[in-house]
Amino acid sequence: MVLKTPEPVCFAEIITNMLRGKWSIHILYTLRLQGALNFNSLHRSISGISTKVLNEQLGYLTVAGVLQRVPTNNPRQEVIYSFTEQGRELCVVLDTLDELARRWQAPQMTMKISHQDS
Repeated sequence: MVLKTPEPVCFAEIITNMLRGKWSIHILYTLRLQGALNFNSLHRSISGISTKVLNEQLGYLTVAGVLQRVPTNNPRQEVIYSFTEQGRELCVVLDTLDELARRWQAPQMTMKISHQDS
């Protein structure tokens, strides 16, 4: 018996499923802010992520078509992780979510402060 994945009710589910990993958005946002990075630089930029998890998440985001691995010509044979065209489109959405979260955060902070004063 073959189990089938249910069809998404909303096609946005495809993207939210892709970003469901604990570190996915953090990785993408770091690359968005700092530009293309090699593995070690990216690892140093994200506090608390293990090399194993970073490697898994980068692999997943690469297979999903959001990131690409670009080999360098240096002797250490590093690869640089950068956004694909699809990933750059996703950045627009992430920027919008970031902006929305900042707007929503301001009233919540005001509510917390006013409750503390009570």
